[in-house]
Amino acid sequence: MLNIIIASIIAYGGGGFGGFGIYVNQGNLDNLNKILQSHGIQTLSNTQYGWGGLGYGIVGKVWIGGGGYGTEQKVSSDSMELSLKIGSGFFEIGYSLYQSHRVIGALTLALGGSGYSMAIYPNNNDQTFDSLLNNPRRDAYVIISSSLSITPYANLLIRLNRFIGLFFKAGYTISTGTDWRFDDGDKVLNPPDISPSGFVGSLNVVFGGFSERSGE
Repeated sequence: MLNIIIASIIAYGGGGFGGFGIYVNQGNLDNLNKILQSHGIQTLSNTQYGWGGLGYGIVGKVWIGGGGYGTEQKVSSDSMELSLKIGSGFFEIGYSLYQSHRVIGALTLALGGSGYSMAIYPNNNDQTFDSLLNNPRRDAYVIISSSLSITPYANLLIRLNRFIGLFFKAGYTISTGTDWRFDDGDKVLNPPDISPSGFVGSLNVVFGGFSERSGE
């Protein structure tokens, strides 16, 4: 999922910015990888990379905003390919702890949802139409959802000029237990125990109305 938000938010008495960047997420896929290995399938990395976007308004020292990001990785065996995606969206509120003309440091708390989606594609190879009717090989789509995620973040905004900046985020996502279902709503029985909880960070290029008061 590409969630790119390029916005300029001008808040009364402060400033605002929005942009996009590279995200990294580190969850726990160890139990899933044990099952993949037992079936001769390549293992997935616990660390995933992707793209996302965000935007904030700053009123005095108070931050209000949010954003989202998505990642994807693929593995395969001789007979199939598996794609695993992470998607996350969040609302965020925080407070500036340090401000200067060029640099603002803040702590924020993000509330939202995060989860995985998995697609399994069989390698059909060449075969007759009759064989498809007798023994169809079907794709499988699995939604692995988490009802709530909470992420405390440390944030650093470096203003390159009045309108462009670099924005760094680092935090740790805490998510509720996952629920495995096929895309038609049926349950996946005996799923492995995996978790989207873990480190998350990003490097963003941002644009906005950096007023003088937002960097005093």
